[in-house]
Amino acid sequence: MAAEWEGRLFSRGSEEVVEELRQEFLDELEDNLRELDVSLDATRRGNKPVADLIVEIRKFALPLRGQSANFGVRLLGTVALRFED
Repeated sequence: MAAEWEGRLFSRGSEEVVEELRQEFLDELEDNLRELDVSLDATRRGNKPVADLIVEIRKFALPLRGQSANFGVRLLGTVALRFED
């Protein structure tokens, strides 16, 4: 996969690559938020233990915090940090 990104970097401008990575981040974020919403609903209905939901939120928050920092979205990074706590 590294070779694939390296090829893209040299064939296009770095701004295009960063924008593509940013869009992938946003798409993945949207998918993950949908999954968390489903888990939250399941917990509200009593079909999923609260402890499992907390673990899932923390697993979501750690990479979110790092990726948010990479793209300069500080507020989102701060929210993710709060989720980790």
